[in-house]
Amino acid sequence: MLASLRRLGACQIRATKLATPPCGAHSTVGVPLAPRWLSLASQLHSGRRPNPSRVPLMNELRSVREVLDVHERCAAIMRPIDVSACWNSLGKLVRRDPRERAWLRDELRRRPQTLQPLLDSALEVLPRATAQPVANVAHGLAVVGDRVGFHANPEVWRTLAKEAVPRLRDFKPQHFSNTVWAFATAGVPAPTLFAAVAKEAEPRLHNFKPQELANTVWAFTTAGVPAPALFAAVAKEAAPRLRDFKPQHFSNTVWAFAKAGVPAPALFAAVAKEAAPRLRDFK
Repeated sequence: MLASLRRLGACQIRATKLATPPCGAHSTVGVPLAPRWLSLASQLHSGRRPNPSRVPLMNELRSVREVLDVHERCAAIMRPIDVSACWNSLGKLVRRDPRERAWLRDELRRRPQTLQPLLDSALEVLPRATAQPVANVAHGLAVVGDRVGFHANPEVWRTLAKEAVPRLRDFKPQHFSNTVWAFATAGVPAPTLFAAVAKEAEPRLHNFKPQELANTVWAFTTAGVPAPALFAAVAKEAAPRLRDFKPQHFSNTVWAFAKAGVPAPALFAAVAKEAAPRLRDFK
């Protein structure tokens, strides 16, 4: 059956949509999805092209278990964007829900290889992925690692760095900031990637949102990667836009400049003026 699934390029699963179990495949995770959607299995058996509008939305999966279950059942037909959606969803679930963090932490204690199939899928699809899946896998993997203490095989991070560099021209601002944030958070050195990001992102900073500016300089400082030209450009770009900064954006930005030892007197003066009347909103 797997061979037939691979032959069925007809099994189009859109960006963040994943199919229900193919042909009644058994799941060791053991959490069947609610039968709210048309089964992919019935479509395959009938020889019909699966209808992408009827497959479950990834953001409708309510637990880490469901994400792992969908991946186990549908890995054979997942495209890069689908594998990245799995990692993206895992990251959101463990970041937002303490119960999901606890469940995955306990599951990893019992079964250390719980996430290995998803790591294997990432390694398999990344060489043919576009910019967004590369950034999403990196970010999701880093969030999972940060929240549950999971450490991925270094090969995965090496592959992410390798595949990201030639795709940077296609990165959007969020992809830049999420990717460098991921490597910095995971504590994985990637000097070639950071140097390439600094060069590619600098002339495009006017498209960055405040959070993306703040997270980018935070990541470079946390990773210990000097980028004076990038920091100078961020300081110039951020100063006139500080009214749109949230408290965490202020603190992350000034921390990054101070810790990196990059002078930015005009930026710091502007932050002091803009932040002072809003200190009641700071944690």
